[in-house]
Amino acid sequence: NESNRDGLYVEISKDDMAAYIRFDSSKFGITTRKDILRTLRLLGITQNINPRMMDDLLTGKHLDELVEIARGTPAVNGADGYYEYFFEVNRDHSPKMNPDGSVDFQTVEWFEQVKKDQKLAYYHSAGKGEAGSTVTGKRIAPKKGRELQSLRGKGFVQLPDKKTYIASFDGMVKLDGFKLEVSQILSVPEVTLATGNIQFEGNLEVQGDVTSGVKIIAGGNVIINGFLEAARVEAGGDVILKKGANGRGIGYISAGGIVEARFFEGITVKAGDRIDTNYSLNSHLYSEDSIVIHGSKGMILGGTAFAIREIRVNNVGNSAGTKSIITLGASEKMHSDLRKLEERLAELDGQMIVLMKGKSDFEKKFPPEVRNIMETYIKINNAIYTLKLQRDEASAKKTRLFDQIAKTVDAHMVVTGDLFDGNIIDINGKKLKTVYANNVTVKSVLNRVGIFKN
Repeated sequence: NESNRDGLYVEISKDDMAAYIRFDSSKFGITTRKDILRTLRLLGITQNINPRMMDDLLTGKHLDELVEIARGTPAVNGADGYYEYFFEVNRDHSPKMNPDGSVDFQTVEWFEQVKKDQKLAYYHSAGKGEAGSTVTGKRIAPKKGRELQSLRGKGFVQLPDKKTYIASFDGMVKLDGFKLEVSQILSVPEVTLATGNIQFEGNLEVQGDVTSGVKIIAGGNVIINGFLEAARVEAGGDVILKKGANGRGIGYISAGGIVEARFFEGITVKAGDRIDTNYSLNSHLYSEDSIVIHGSKGMILGGTAFAIREIRVNNVGNSAGTKSIITLGASEKMHSDLRKLEERLAELDGQMIVLMKGKSDFEKKFPPEVRNIMETYIKINNAIYTLKLQRDEASAKKTRLFDQIAKTVDAHMVVTGDLFDGNIIDINGKKLKTVYANNVTVKSVLNRVGIFKN
């Protein structure tokens, strides 16, 4: 601070980012611009002095007031790094809804195809930012932006600039967080007895129909643009039928992910995730999550339907008394599998105790240079390594199964239309034979299955 013969009092903020001045009215007309600058300079204030404020002071404005005369420049931190993608990252898989609430699965574009050497992504590095300064000229260092991790996955090449990613081959592109994947896609006109069965590690698109008596096995997704007849389809990913399936009682679909179709007739469907359709007739649906039957005419008529968590449907059964068996919650097989995994883990733990004791005995008797070349000791170490892998795998399976069973606590079925007489509903082992009801939710309360008005 300084007060001098020019009638000036100067104050600097604690962070050095602002300077304030008071001009004594008794010195008005005597103190000059040169005097103000000299006073500021004596205190080290050299940056961002406001010339307009000096003009105001020298013309008699703000006399005897403490006003801001200089303001420091804050540092501008660098922008975070980001990826620019050259394909549709957030592809909308939501099918078009028809006026009656049913779903048109033909309108959905399930994947984006890319060509070999096509540019997929470019990484823009984090910015360094811009330095700031205080009113006394002290430099304020900016913070560099946060860099993102490199994309991981398969089916692409990172160019030497470490920023550009291109496709290694023609295929289907998918992004999940920082996991980029280009997977092979095989496109065929149709699958018939004449073309024979298909087994393919990647994704498969059938442009037309899949006729009776053939088998498709794919490691990825299977998309069938036509109809599926009494054939067998197994996929590690999703199975999408843009039309529908009439399996004549022997057709079969198994998917690691979701299964979607316009309709199911006389077919068995097993999905590791959700099942979506507009109606199910004399079919057997099994979902490890949920079943959704869309539309005002959506129904489950005949056959069976099992879902771990939820079933949503408009109508179940009909007035003619066609019976459907609906099961929700944890199946007996799930509980049996859980018991087997617990027994397996206990068995592995017992074996591990024996092996670890044997290893400890060797380590007590022999120095490292001796035991490390002994065949028995090497075998024990290899067995321990194998046992750990087996235990990790069994433990992971148990966790997944336990999580699935935990979902069944609130297992329920929502019926927005008619729930007809004579259907059997089983929730976590408790059964109920239905009498007619409309717009209801079926769930288990106090270990009993009940029907509750929506």
